[in-house]
Amino acid sequence: MDLLAETDGLSSARIKVELKMGDDRYDEVREELIDEGLAEKYVCRGGGLRLTRKGEKDASPESERQGVGVGSEKSLYEPLVNAIVSGASEVMAFDTSSLRKRGKWQNPDITQISVELYPLLRRRRVVLTTYEVKQWGAWDVTAVFEAASHARFAHEVYVVLEWAEPTFSISDPRIGHISRECQRFGVGLATMELFYKKYQLHVQLESPKKKPADADVESWLDYAFSRRKDAKDEFVRLMDASEPKLQGK
Repeated sequence: MDLLAETDGLSSARIKVELKMGDDRYDEVREELIDEGLAEKYVCRGGGLRLTRKGEKDASPESERQGVGVGSEKSLYEPLVNAIVSGASEVMAFDTSSLRKRGKWQNPDITQISVELYPLLRRRRVVLTTYEVKQWGAWDVTAVFEAASHARFAHEVYVVLEWAEPTFSISDPRIGHISRECQRFGVGLATMELFYKKYQLHVQLESPKKKPADADVESWLDYAFSRRKDAKDEFVRLMDASEPKLQGK
């Protein structure tokens, strides 16, 4: 399972070579993983395997499976989702931090999906915005590189810093390097600030608009939705709700 953990999926031939398995042993292990719901068939030349969400969880280190305590970076994800969707229409957001996409930095912590409507043109446009979240004081410039890697499939990308002080300044020397690298790599910068026990999201530097290929957007959503059926269901509802507005009703 560890072999599959950092990939979208592998061909049967590759798995057998990497693990030095014969055909019979591989068939036995494959069927066992599928029967236990840990893996599923992966469509590629010759067929293969990829982990299910259950398999990804079981393949994670023990510390990841147990989760993290209050005050951790992960504890900011739900408040950020709530801040994004609060008072918004044609918008959804969900936690994508646990997805295991191939590559070092291809998992946004939070993904936002917006539907832009153009009724006169009879068109709608799906826009992806990604957020890389960093806890107060636990910032470094790698957050910018992580966010920049999402531009392949996202239209806007942001680094979000938890901000625990009453005021924020973009010229604050503590974030000077991050701010400069955001501008250099075309990454937006936002802060999460606590206001009466609820976090609010404040954009400090707008993300430049990206132009990912439709195929890359589709591919990433397909992967995310294969791991988050609840998010796919919400997306379908979002698209269905926009249809009457698109028709001018």
